[in-house]
Parts: sequence; C-alpha cells; structure tokens
Amino acid sequence: MAPQPDGTLTVEGCIDATVNQIVSGTYSPHSLNHARLVYKKESKVNGLDVLLYYWDDRDGPNLHGWWFAPGVGGDAVWAYNPDSGTRDPPPSGWRVPYDGQVDHGFLVSPCSKRPVDGSWSEQPQKLPRVQPTLEAQLELRRQQELAALGKWSGSSGETLENTMERRKQDEAEAVSCALVVDFEALVSTLETMVTRLREAVALVDLERPMSKEVALTVTEPLAKLGLEATAGHKACIEFIVGKKLAVDDMVHSDLAKLLGRANEAGRSTQMMVDRVARVGKDKEGARETSGVNLAECDPVG
Repeated sequence: MAPQPDGTLTVEGCIDATVNQIVSGTYSPHSLNHARLVYKKESKVNGLDVLLYYWDDRDGPNLHGWWFAPGVGGDAVWAYNPDSGTRDPPPSGWRVPYDGQVDHGFLVSPCSKRPVDGSWSEQPQKLPRVQPTLEAQLELRRQQELAALGKWSGSSGETLENTMERRKQDEAEAVSCALVVDFEALVSTLETMVTRLREAVALVDLERPMSKEVALTVTEPLAKLGLEATAGHKACIEFIVGKKLAVDDMVHSDLAKLLGRANEAGRSTQMMVDRVARVGKDKEGARETSGVNLAECDPVG
C-alpha cells in the first residue's frame, strides 16, 4: 500500500477479528515519545484512543519496540513488534497478543514523511511501562469482547465501568445457577435413596418377636440401604462445605431450599437407621447391623 502524502499511515489485516476491529484504520502523527512519532487513530473505539508508539530499551529488551495501546506506557496493549531498528513503525512482524505468535496478515504501511521543523513535541513522560499483568490483559479482553458484540459504545450513556460491573453480576448469577443445578442433582439422588429405605422398612414388621438369626436376615438389607442414604447425605454436606457456601451467606433462595430438603432427608435416614439398629441390639449376640453414624455429617443449619 502506497504511503499517504500527508504523513498518515494505514493499519489493516489483523487475523484476530476483535483486535482488527480496534486497530484497523488510518493514523496521523500525534506527538513524540522516546524521540519517535506517536500515531493516533483518527477515530476512537469504545471511547478509547488507539495509539501506535515506540518504547526504547530503558526498561529492558522485552519492552523495547513498537506498541498498539490506548495510552503510551499503559499496561493494556493490543499488539507488539520487537523490531526496534526502524525509525518508523515496521510494516510487518506484529504479534497479537503481545507475547503471541507473529500475525503475518497484520500490516502497517510506512509513513511517507516527517516534519523537519520540530513541530512535533515530546509528550510528557508517563510512568515506565511495566509488563502487562494478567488482570490488565483480562480487562482488555473484556473490552474487546464488548466491542465485538456491540454491547457498549461511548455514546450509549453507559460507562465502561458500569457495563463491566453488570457483566460481573451476570457471571456471578450464572455461577450460582450452575451450583443450584449440581446441588439439586445430589439432593434428588439422596431423596430417592431415602424413599427406597422407607419403602423397605415399611415392608418389615420390626416390632414382632424374632430370633437373632431372623433379625440378622431382616436387618442386613435395611442397614445396607441406610448406609447408601447416609453416603448420599454426606455428599450433599460435602458439596456445601467444598464450595465454601455458608448458610448465612446463601442469598440464593433455591440453594437454601435444597439444603433444607437435604437436611430433612438426613434426619429421616437417621431415624430409620436407628430403628433398624435397635432391632439387632435387642437380640442377644446379634451382629451389629447398622454400622452407620450420621453424627459425622450433621445437617448444616
């Protein structure tokens, strides 16, 4: 692409569609930084300036080169080129993201001329540029996603901060809903186990006199069902503990209701297990049949 006669340059061809939407366009000389021109895109993106600037080796070789970013020396960046040997922005060799592979489609046309009368002045130096943090990269990615989805624009009347806060709330709600789905599956399984135990106990007259041999025959399958239900209740409690969900902090009403169902099922299981265990203990010499101790997983709340 031929250089523009007025000293502007053109950026195009980034393979990353989101970054391409941000950086593509026409840039004009804006100021100086580290004795080289800073270029500014003619239109803002989501209310942000898009600058192309040079950073020298004062902060080490990893930061030496040309950068696309919303501000000179900031943490958030869109693209980087380590080619520091050129006076003007290099036409190719750009990395997106800054520590990624070279994007061979990303092209910057060389500028055609530079003022020789010193009309460009060195802009005030900002804090030395530091390696972009993970938080800064995530924030930049969120901005890029919002731009791609058209969810936010500088003229909408909603600030980027408000948009990001709303997005965080939506993400938190999605996590909460996922917890409800997982916990409900555990509680439903527990309730099925308790129903099976209750039906099995109802089929047996545990109050009638019986020998110890008969007592063992009757109570062993019931004790097995009791163990299964106990394990199901313990799984529910461990889910709450593992997710660090304190009862007082459960603002999600569905989670609180499910926890109540789990605790009720646990109490029912304990009552039936105790009843079955007493039958075995009443028979002299009978083997312990319950083997169950729900005290290890007392209901929460």
